[in-house]
Order: sequence, then C-alpha cells, then structure tokens
Amino acid sequence: MPILADPRHERFAQLLASGLGATDAYEQAGYARHRQSASRLLAQADIRFRVTELLNASAVATVEVETAKRRAIRIAYERLAETISKLEIVTAQDFRLLTTAVLELEKDQRVVDGGVSDRTESGSTTNRLAEELQAANEWLKQLADHSATVSAKRAQIAEDVPPGA
Repeated sequence: MPILADPRHERFAQLLASGLGATDAYEQAGYARHRQSASRLLAQADIRFRVTELLNASAVATVEVETAKRRAIRIAYERLAETISKLEIVTAQDFRLLTTAVLELEKDQRVVDGGVSDRTESGSTTNRLAEELQAANEWLKQLADHSATVSAKRAQIAEDVPPGA
C-alpha cells in the first residue's frame, strides 16, 4: 500500500509503528489530544493496514542489517584469526593480548553462528557496526605493529650477540 494520502494519517501510522500509543501518536500527528478520536482513527482499515505494512518493512530491514552485521563480523573474525595465527608469543603482554583477542572472537563467533551476545541487541544500528569494525581494524593494526616491534627487537638482539657467544 502506498503512503496514505492524508499526511497526518501517514504520520499517525508511522508513529504507531514506532511504538507510540494511539493518543500520543494522534497528538504528535498534528491533531488536538483526544482519546476517542485517536481510537476512531486507529480503527480505520487503511490506518491498520499501513501500520502493519510499516512494521513488516521494519522487520525486513532489521533482518537485512543483522545479516550484514553477521557477514562483516565473520570477515573480521577470519582476518583476526589469521593475524593471530601468525603471531609469536614472546612476552606476558603478548599472551594477554592474544587471550583478550580470543575471548572477543568467541563472542563474535556466537553472533556468526546465530547465537546471542552483547553485540546483538535489538535496535542496533549500522553506525554501531561501523564503529565496531573500525575498532577491530585498529586492533588488528596494533597487533601487527606489536608483532613487527617484537621481530625487530629479536633481529637487533641477534645482531648484537657476537658469533660463538
């Protein structure tokens, strides 16, 4: 069904679909606050149909966002797992970083597998996903930098040790 012809009716339907009560939606749609009038408008078939349509569209959009989120987390998980597999554990700090990474990956893997974690709250936004992915990419860079530093220090130590010592 297309957008309702009366802009106030459309706004009323959108507000109802967003979870607002009929009287509040009626008032915010531009009408004077009146419970019986809000109830009568809510009873109209075209309003009810439009609210159902908006709710269905919202549910589809939520599924699409969650699917995109799971795909992005899966990719980040694979990249992080690959990076971790290449690291050499030399110090306690390396071990702590690796342990933290594995715990975070386990949370994200539950999301990929369809489980629930603190990252799958309803109402999550693509902005939050982008922030999480950016943080994961920054973390990957820090791990790579740390690994490069450890390798450089090893090379320097190897150069400083005289042959046969």
